[in-house]
Amino acid sequence: MSDKATPLSISNAELELTQKIQQHFPRGSIPKEVLSRWNSAPAEMLRSHLEATFGHFPKTDEKNVALYKEETKWRKENGVIYLPPLTTDGTTGEGWITRLGSKGIYLEDDARRVLRSPDFQPTKAGTVIEVAVLRGCLFENDDRTMKNICDYAEAFQTPDKRNLLKSNAELACLIREKFTDEEIEEMGLLRIIAVHELIKGFLLCARRHVVGRWLNACHGRPNGRWLRDSGFAFALSQVSSQS
Repeated sequence: MSDKATPLSISNAELELTQKIQQHFPRGSIPKEVLSRWNSAPAEMLRSHLEATFGHFPKTDEKNVALYKEETKWRKENGVIYLPPLTTDGTTGEGWITRLGSKGIYLEDDARRVLRSPDFQPTKAGTVIEVAVLRGCLFENDDRTMKNICDYAEAFQTPDKRNLLKSNAELACLIREKFTDEEIEEMGLLRIIAVHELIKGFLLCARRHVVGRWLNACHGRPNGRWLRDSGFAFALSQVSSQS
């Protein structure tokens, strides 16, 4: 048998932390040669620097890592998709146009008009929005209208007794930014419509497309019919303190 020592490997949690450290800095702020040296550094060196910077690294295992990923991912339950919490930062409509565009997301002309409307008012920075998405498959084709969807949402309660509320229009921007087209497809959806008060007659919508990620504006007519592969995003009310 060989008496060569088995090289030390860093854990998944340690690897994820080093990746997050790199992603935290704007592209180009860390010289390529520095990144190259870190990426090729021995595991012993990486672990030593991580522990020196952050203290003793918490012990973990594959089960905990899988649980963490599950808690930060969307989940599907009885035709409803629950998204991980989304946090606002006070970005204005004009700010969203720039922000999404810089990430290669296309904005439909009507979506730009909605974002530039004085009626688009972001919530206070730091607001946490929990989201439930009603899937179109919950409704028969002839019944899948915005009026019926909103009526259904008004009567709906989650298992923990929370209600569905109309959201702020910025929710569509947050969803579009966070979720890739592949993730929206994995949800079984073509588009996710944020159900908010109409702005210029439109609802903002995160839509996947063969030519890229899009933020669209959809007509919000009460009796207009929607396709089965549409999802309708509502904000969840706070958990009641009453037993």
